[in-house]
Amino acid sequence: MSGLFEDFDDIADLAEGLDDPVPGARIMAVIDLTDSADPTAIPYLARAIADEDAGVRKQAAQGLTDFDGPEVAAALVSALTDPDPAVVAAASVSLTELKDPTSGDAILPHLGTRTRSS
Repeated sequence: MSGLFEDFDDIADLAEGLDDPVPGARIMAVIDLTDSADPTAIPYLARAIADEDAGVRKQAAQGLTDFDGPEVAAALVSALTDPDPAVVAAASVSLTELKDPTSGDAILPHLGTRTRSS
């Protein structure tokens, strides 16, 4: 009998869904990886940020908000130049949720060199 919650012991099995030809199936794989709350899912979610489908990329950007660290920051920063505004918005929101100070190393080079006016 299956319980309410799945056993997420094998992240690689969940990640196989990222190779499905159907975008909806890839979105579900991203959701499953996010729901696992397992940090070993981060590289797979980072890969999904570059999916050919904007819906998958958006879901990955939203899902990464549940994780932290430099790899998450780097993936989200890469999504800031996505051609789809919904992906950029999702990545922007997720970036605001990062708490790990080491995430700054991936973010700082992209802040530009604007100076304040006196």
